[in-house]
Parts: sequence; structure tokens; C-alpha cells
Amino acid sequence: MIKTSIIPSGDVIATDVSFDDFLTQFDGQSVEWIDGVVISMSPVSTEHTAIARFLISLLDYFLAVTQLGEVYFGSMTMRPVPTLPARSPDLQVVLHENGHIVKHNIVDGPADLVIE
Repeated sequence: MIKTSIIPSGDVIATDVSFDDFLTQFDGQSVEWIDGVVISMSPVSTEHTAIARFLISLLDYFLAVTQLGEVYFGSMTMRPVPTLPARSPDLQVVLHENGHIVKHNIVDGPADLVIE
């Protein structure tokens, strides 16, 4: 495994967790995976929630009308490449042409648009 220089910013929930175990044991939780370390995600403010809700609505409507793709949010994990940490950005858009990267609880590759 290639180690990154990213320092976890949340509370450490578990260590020495394989990525596959992370996907099954922490499914739906507000956590991220960095080099075998599972960390809790920071809480968000009401302003953050309002902005995220607006962007989700806007993107969801646009993508529904244009039939270009889907918007994902919440604890949907994205792992752009196997050598990088798995993070849960605020919003992700995956175009239908790249829909094969969307699995049950992970975007397994780089989303077409990420908003954090």
C-alpha cells in the first residue's frame, strides 16, 4: 500500500482496517478511510446544510432534465484511485457514461464533479 501524507482531521474510530472491511463494516456511517484509519467526519453548520440542499436541488433538477447523470451526497464514499484515501465529499456528480464506477456504497473512481 502506498502511504499518503494526508493527516486525518477527525476522531480516529478504528485503525488497521482494510478498504474492503471499511466498505462493509462502516456502510452508511459518517466516516472516511485514510490508509487503513477510519475517521469521523466533522459536523456541519446550518449554513453548510442550506448551501448543500440548494446545490443538490439545482444539480438534481438539471441532471433529471438533461438525463446526463446522477448526483450523490451524504456518506457516499468516493475513491478516485486505489492509491488514494476514500473520502465522502459533500456532493458528487457521475455522468451516465461513467455510471459503471457507482457501486452500492462507493463511487469507485473519480466522479465527474465533486463539491466539498
